[in-house]
Amino acid sequence: MPVNTDYIRKASFAMNMTIQDFIEREINQSYFIDVRVSFLGYDESKKDDDLTIDEIFENTHEISSTSLQGYFKNLKIRIINDLQVQTVLRDSTERSQLLKDAATPDPKKLDLIQRYRTANERQFSKSLGELLALQKIRKALN
Repeated sequence: MPVNTDYIRKASFAMNMTIQDFIEREINQSYFIDVRVSFLGYDESKKDDDLTIDEIFENTHEISSTSLQGYFKNLKIRIINDLQVQTVLRDSTERSQLLKDAATPDPKKLDLIQRYRTANERQFSKSLGELLALQKIRKALN
């Protein structure tokens, strides 16, 4: 529990919220990917309305156990989703290579296929010529 307490304390301090407000916000927040943009010259740490440590910790005794359970349940879901996204991103290069390999055959196999195709086309052309010659002979005999 000390690790969780420390995490909640640091997160609420970083967001400039009381712990109770932080937990309520996290419980009601649905999962989304957080993308932050940093602008040159903008310092997020400089705020005029920063809360003091005492203000952050006020009302902590009023936080219910169900609120904490809801917070940890939501946090677990977000962590699982983050891990799934990281897994997909990590494997994306390998998957794209597998797709490329599946879409185009190996050059050696492609050469072999082309050779068989050429041989089949020659055999078909020869057989068609023989068939036409036989039909011509049959017509001549009739």
